Amino acid sequence: MPSPGLTRALAGASRSSRNIARTSAVLLAVVSASLGAGAASAAPADAAVTVATPITAVAGPLRPDAATPRVEDASALQVNLCGSGYDKDCYEKGGASVKGTVRLIKKLKPQVLTLNEVCRNDLDTLFDEMRAANPGSGSTWSFSPIHGANGAQINCVTGGAYGTAVVATLAGMTSYNSWTYTFSKQARGDERRLANCSVIRGRQDAGYFVCSVQFSHEDADVAAAQCGQLTGKIMGELAGETPYPIMSAGTFNLDGTGVADCIDPVADEYDYTSGDDMQWLVGSEGVTLGGAQTFEVKGTGIPATLFDITFDTRR
Repeated sequence: MPSPGLTRALAGASRSSRNIARTSAVLLAVVSASLGAGAASAAPADAAVTVATPITAVAGPLRPDAATPRVEDASALQVNLCGSGYDKDCYEKGGASVKGTVRLIKKLKPQVLTLNEVCRNDLDTLFDEMRAANPGSGSTWSFSPIHGANGAQINCVTGGAYGTAVVATLAGMTSYNSWTYTFSKQARGDERRLANCSVIRGRQDAGYFVCSVQFSHEDADVAAAQCGQLTGKIMGELAGETPYPIMSAGTFNLDGTGVADCIDPVADEYDYTSGDDMQWLVGSEGVTLGGAQTFEVKGTGIPATLFDITFDTRR
């Protein structure tokens, strides 16, 4: 089990995410220590995985929250916003995919939102919408900037970093952690693919892990290797011996056979589902998978997928 990393404890007051974004590991360590949140040590890296601390923020509930439920019917919404602006086949000016995602959040009220190809400048809007959809829960977001094959950070044409993100909520939320894992195998000339992962903890030892991922679009063999690293290493190392379930959702860029081949070595640990054979969700014991629905989102060529799940937050 990895070290719990840079633990962020909720300090109570409902505050704007714009005022509490944390970008420095040093600052996070100081804040955690001052709140009595435990050791501020990073999750250990190994030679195969690059681990970093993403940009994060947190906010308390909009109304007083209840105790964290043991079992909860929930849903996770996975959206690829095609936000960079460089893929003319799916990008539409004017923030169409962000507006479409806002409409979906209002309608579907998911508890978890995983995002691919999102612009950092749009994340506050989506975070605020998720808070409004889950007013009795604590909420957090985590954003991992993506770099190109040359090592330079990719920025959206509208400004700000381009990347992968998670927005997560939990009633009775008390603390959270976040990590960025860059996959060891990358396609030549492709952006550096990664997993953005968070753990959300609540009262009475409740909690869950969630990762947002996007595998290589350029090379199916590389996508398969990245999927294998996620399910065979990263998810297991994160969840370890904790009582929390873990799930990962995203644009896998693998067909059903490819995902089945990826999951087969760990089939006793994980189940998986998809709404369109493009957006997938993989869940451990404690995440019971239900139906999956797809929704067209204007401004992106990839349908969003809503996954119905049941959480046992203390498996």
